[in-house]
Amino acid sequence: MRVFTVLVLLIVCGLVSGAAVGASDNHVLIRHGKLDEAREALDRLTRDAARTGNNQYFRAMLESDGRRSAEFLESALKKSPDENYREEIILRLAQYYTIKGEYQSVAAVVDARKASGLPTARLRALAEELTGSEDAARTRTDGLLKSGGSAEQKQWVSIDQARLLLASEKRKAARTTLQSL
Repeated sequence: MRVFTVLVLLIVCGLVSGAAVGASDNHVLIRHGKLDEAREALDRLTRDAARTGNNQYFRAMLESDGRRSAEFLESALKKSPDENYREEIILRLAQYYTIKGEYQSVAAVVDARKASGLPTARLRALAEELTGSEDAARTRTDGLLKSGGSAEQKQWVSIDQARLLLASEKRKAARTTLQSL
């Protein structure tokens, strides 16, 4: 009888904990390309649960219309998503605005949300470059090279910096930067 009670308790706890981990489960489904399953899981949520920052982010990931996806991402940021999703939300919004050529929006999203990720900062530097603020972009890439990050990330920033130097007719500095790779 005792074994039976423990077994039932484990099954019930497993079911309850499975329901509580829904947000991360949706993220895993999306990452593994199980988009229909993720949509179904989101559709089963209550109205209040569907409006959380995390679930707005998941809806954005499943949305094929870029404008609508960006709306979900903006909504997600306003609703305080988990910190582990926040930087990715900002990056995806910055990517969307970059593709649309809305460079001021890239700056607004990155600056207002105080994004700290290197890919997001690189997009911010690109937006500065494309709006004619090459000096600000070079200053930003200089700062990025001095900050943390993996060797691979720093190589990409070095390439960005070399491109900016070339645009400023500083060929020798650009060559030196690229040779350091």
